Amino acid sequence: MRSKAFLTMGLGLLGFGFSAYAVYVAFTLSVVHLGGTPTCPVVFSIPACMIVLVCYLLITIAWGMMMAKIGRWPLIIFMIGFIPAFLLALMGSAGEVFDFVNCPATEAGFPKCFISLAFLIALAAGWVATDFLMKDVRKSNI
Repeated sequence: MRSKAFLTMGLGLLGFGFSAYAVYVAFTLSVVHLGGTPTCPVVFSIPACMIVLVCYLLITIAWGMMMAKIGRWPLIIFMIGFIPAFLLALMGSAGEVFDFVNCPATEAGFPKCFISLAFLIALAAGWVATDFLMKDVRKSNI
């Protein structure tokens, strides 16, 4: 059982690290946008990168709470952060494919909304796997 607890903690730290890195990237995009260089699409007069920043921040907090084993609140906070960010990344990716939205791009020209969508899918898969393993570890410790 110790190996499942190790795996659970490793997945939790990986999810926390990925989401913290996403906060950093969204923060740098937001700073550039607020500095006067329009880098992000605007949604309801709010730059999308700022919305994504708040969403990734909530996801990072949820990962921390999950590792601290705090009831059901981590899932609620994760979903509050995940759903808007996922919808924005999905709409941005679709907009890039069908050429009606321009997402910020990397230096190589790759749209960052594709990267965000992949990150969010990985974070959701990691969340499900970690949650499943945590429940299994809790059952075996009873």
